[in-house]
Amino acid sequence: GLPRLKANISAAAAANPTKDDYEEVKTRWAHELRGFRHPRGRKNNYLDDQSDLALWVTSRIDREVKKQIVSTVTPFQRIDIWEVLGADATPTYKEGMKHNLTADDPRWLTNEIASPDSLLFLDGVLQSSISRSASEALVHPGMFANPHPRRVAIIG
Repeated sequence: GLPRLKANISAAAAANPTKDDYEEVKTRWAHELRGFRHPRGRKNNYLDDQSDLALWVTSRIDREVKKQIVSTVTPFQRIDIWEVLGADATPTYKEGMKHNLTADDPRWLTNEIASPDSLLFLDGVLQSSISRSASEALVHPGMFANPHPRRVAIIG
Protein backbone atom coordinates (compact mmCIF):
# COMPACT_ATOMS: atom_id res chain seq x y z
CA GLY A 1 0.00 0.00 0.00
CA LEU A 2 0.91 3.60 0.63
CA PRO A 3 3.63 2.96 3.27
CA ARG A 4 5.48 0.66 0.86
CA LEU A 5 5.21 3.27 -1.94
CA LYS A 6 6.59 5.97 0.37
CA ALA A 7 9.46 3.66 1.37
CA ASN A 8 10.32 3.02 -2.28
CA ILE A 9 10.24 6.73 -3.11
CA SER A 10 12.41 7.52 -0.07
CA ALA A 11 14.91 4.82 -1.03
CA ALA A 12 15.10 6.15 -4.60
CA ALA A 13 15.57 9.71 -3.37
CA ALA A 14 18.25 8.59 -0.92
CA ALA A 15 20.20 6.94 -3.71
CA ASN A 16 20.53 10.43 -5.20
CA PRO A 17 21.11 9.40 -8.83
CA THR A 18 23.23 11.63 -11.03
CA LYS A 19 22.83 12.59 -14.67
CA ASP A 20 25.33 9.85 -15.58
CA ASP A 21 22.98 7.20 -14.14
CA TYR A 22 20.41 7.83 -16.88
CA GLU A 23 20.58 6.87 -20.52
CA GLU A 24 20.00 9.77 -22.91
CA VAL A 25 16.56 9.61 -24.46
CA LYS A 26 16.56 9.89 -28.25
CA THR A 27 13.40 10.51 -30.20
CA ARG A 28 12.59 10.29 -33.87
CA TRP A 29 9.60 11.83 -35.57
CA ALA A 30 7.92 11.90 -38.94
CA HIS A 31 5.06 13.92 -40.42
CA GLU A 32 2.82 13.29 -43.40
CA LEU A 33 -0.31 15.05 -44.58
CA ARG A 34 -3.30 12.86 -43.89
CA GLY A 35 -7.00 13.07 -44.56
CA PHE A 36 -9.21 13.89 -47.48
CA ARG A 37 -7.79 16.73 -49.53
CA HIS A 38 -8.33 17.71 -53.11
CA PRO A 39 -5.24 16.82 -55.19
CA ARG A 40 -4.65 20.53 -55.93
CA GLY A 41 -4.70 21.31 -52.20
CA ARG A 42 -2.13 18.60 -51.55
CA LYS A 43 0.08 19.73 -54.42
CA ASN A 44 0.10 23.32 -53.18
CA ASN A 45 1.24 22.30 -49.71
CA TYR A 46 5.02 22.21 -49.25
CA LEU A 47 4.60 19.17 -46.97
CA ASP A 48 2.74 17.14 -49.57
CA ASP A 49 4.05 13.58 -49.57
CA GLN A 50 5.43 14.15 -53.07
CA SER A 51 7.56 17.21 -52.21
CA ASP A 52 11.30 16.89 -51.74
CA LEU A 53 11.00 18.40 -48.26
CA ALA A 54 8.62 15.63 -47.23
CA LEU A 55 10.65 12.90 -48.93
CA TRP A 56 14.03 14.04 -47.57
CA VAL A 57 13.09 15.35 -44.12
CA THR A 58 9.63 15.38 -42.59
CA SER A 59 8.26 11.96 -43.53
CA ARG A 60 11.53 10.05 -42.95
CA ILE A 61 11.82 8.24 -39.64
CA ASP A 62 15.43 7.12 -40.24
CA ARG A 63 16.88 10.56 -39.49
CA GLU A 64 18.65 10.78 -36.15
CA VAL A 65 18.75 14.58 -36.39
CA LYS A 66 16.15 16.85 -38.05
CA LYS A 67 16.77 20.46 -37.18
CA GLN A 68 15.03 23.31 -38.96
CA ILE A 69 17.55 26.15 -39.39
CA VAL A 70 15.47 28.57 -41.49
CA SER A 71 11.86 28.65 -42.57
CA THR A 72 10.63 31.85 -44.18
CA VAL A 73 8.35 33.00 -46.94
CA THR A 74 9.34 35.81 -49.29
CA PRO A 75 7.07 37.42 -51.91
CA PHE A 76 8.65 34.99 -54.38
CA GLN A 77 9.12 31.66 -52.60
CA ARG A 78 9.25 29.64 -49.41
CA ILE A 79 12.80 29.00 -48.15
CA ASP A 80 13.63 26.13 -45.79
CA ILE A 81 17.04 25.02 -44.57
CA TRP A 82 17.32 21.83 -42.53
CA GLU A 83 20.17 19.95 -40.93
CA VAL A 84 19.72 16.18 -41.10
CA LEU A 85 21.77 13.23 -39.94
CA GLY A 86 20.84 9.71 -40.94
CA ALA A 87 20.74 6.92 -38.38
CA ASP A 88 23.37 5.08 -40.43
CA ALA A 89 25.71 8.08 -40.92
CA THR A 90 29.34 7.66 -39.96
CA PRO A 91 32.04 10.24 -39.24
CA THR A 92 34.28 11.64 -41.95
CA TYR A 93 38.05 11.22 -41.72
CA LYS A 94 38.32 14.84 -40.59
CA GLU A 95 35.77 14.28 -37.80
CA GLY A 96 37.63 11.14 -36.71
CA MET A 97 40.90 13.02 -36.48
CA LYS A 98 39.25 15.88 -34.57
CA HIS A 99 38.05 13.38 -31.95
CA ASN A 100 41.32 11.40 -31.95
CA LEU A 101 39.71 8.17 -33.13
CA THR A 102 42.02 5.20 -33.48
CA ALA A 103 41.56 2.56 -36.19
CA ASP A 104 39.76 0.19 -33.80
CA ASP A 105 37.51 2.83 -32.20
CA PRO A 106 33.86 1.68 -32.45
CA ARG A 107 32.66 5.28 -32.98
CA TRP A 108 33.80 4.95 -36.64
CA LEU A 109 30.71 2.76 -37.10
CA THR A 110 28.19 5.08 -35.41
CA ASN A 111 26.87 8.60 -35.95
CA GLU A 112 27.89 9.67 -32.43
CA ILE A 113 30.41 12.27 -33.66
CA ALA A 114 29.19 12.69 -37.25
CA SER A 115 28.04 16.14 -38.36
CA PRO A 116 24.68 16.66 -40.05
CA ASP A 117 24.21 17.60 -43.71
CA SER A 118 22.48 20.89 -44.63
CA LEU A 119 19.60 20.83 -47.11
CA LEU A 120 18.21 23.93 -48.88
CA PHE A 121 14.61 23.78 -50.16
CA LEU A 122 12.78 26.39 -52.25
CA ASP A 123 9.01 25.85 -52.26
CA GLY A 124 9.61 22.34 -50.92
CA VAL A 125 11.98 21.42 -53.77
CA LEU A 126 15.52 20.38 -52.87
CA GLN A 127 17.99 22.89 -54.32
CA SER A 128 21.22 22.03 -52.59
CA SER A 129 22.61 19.41 -50.28
CA ILE A 130 25.75 20.53 -48.51
CA SER A 131 27.33 17.42 -47.15
CA ARG A 132 29.90 17.53 -44.44
CA SER A 133 32.72 16.90 -46.88
CA ALA A 134 31.58 19.02 -49.84
CA SER A 135 31.16 22.49 -48.31
CA GLU A 136 34.79 23.56 -48.73
CA ALA A 137 34.77 22.50 -52.39
CA LEU A 138 31.81 24.83 -53.00
CA VAL A 139 33.30 27.85 -51.24
CA HIS A 140 36.82 27.84 -52.69
CA PRO A 141 35.95 28.64 -56.36
CA GLY A 142 33.87 31.63 -55.25
CA MET A 143 36.66 32.86 -53.00
CA PHE A 144 39.26 32.59 -55.77
CA ALA A 145 37.02 34.28 -58.36
CA ASN A 146 37.12 37.58 -56.46
CA PRO A 147 40.47 39.21 -55.60
CA HIS A 148 39.04 40.72 -52.37
CA PRO A 149 36.28 38.43 -51.09
CA ARG A 150 34.39 39.56 -48.01
CA ARG A 151 31.21 37.50 -48.05
CA VAL A 152 30.16 34.37 -49.94
CA ALA A 153 26.64 33.12 -50.61
CA ILE A 154 26.11 29.87 -52.46
CA ILE A 155 22.50 29.42 -53.52
CA GLY A 156 21.05 26.58 -55.58
